[in-house]
Amino acid sequence: MLVWDPVCLAHNTLSVLVGLYALLAWKRVDLSDTCSSLSDAEVLVMLLQAVHSASDFIVFYPQMLAEPILCWHHSILIVVATILPRCQGCFYLVAAFSIAEFGSGLITAELEYRKYGGKSSGLARVVVFGVSRVFNLTLLYKILLVTPTVHEFILTDSGDGTLVFKTNVPVCLLTSVGGSAMMLLLNGITWHRMFRSYLKQRNTQFGAQHCLTKAATAA
Repeated sequence: MLVWDPVCLAHNTLSVLVGLYALLAWKRVDLSDTCSSLSDAEVLVMLLQAVHSASDFIVFYPQMLAEPILCWHHSILIVVATILPRCQGCFYLVAAFSIAEFGSGLITAELEYRKYGGKSSGLARVVVFGVSRVFNLTLLYKILLVTPTVHEFILTDSGDGTLVFKTNVPVCLLTSVGGSAMMLLLNGITWHRMFRSYLKQRNTQFGAQHCLTKAATAA
């Protein structure tokens, strides 16, 4: 478990750098377009999520089982990160993933800072994590504006080409909305836990300071 945070921080840093490079080097005119291939440089930041999530299940399996929320978080990421590159709004998706990784990276960096003796109230990570998710809500709106509500699956007769079956399953819409809703729910739980931890630490420090003040006054 000692290597969990450093590995996460390395992943966050790499994802932010890749995402930033992809956004700055973006050459497409239509920002609402899909990524043309999973081998595109701009889609790499999304594929990193899938690879990282899958490897965590292998390398940190006991730690993952100890935190069910991590299992859900990583499972959703694997599904979403492999479907969304084929959906509209690739530019906004890369930006959203990069912002999310930046927020998570700052939190991990703060944890490492405290681990080596640094002083922090925990308020910074509560604010950064929350603000980064608010930014992603605005990007989700941009994604929804360009995501089609119709995605038809058609089955025809191989002989005469007549229609056998047709249904509309808006895969991209379901993935972006469903995946984002589940991720926001999990992020909300994580934010709430961080906020409670911050309040507990603040109250502990306030209590200790109050006791010292009373002792000094009595003396």
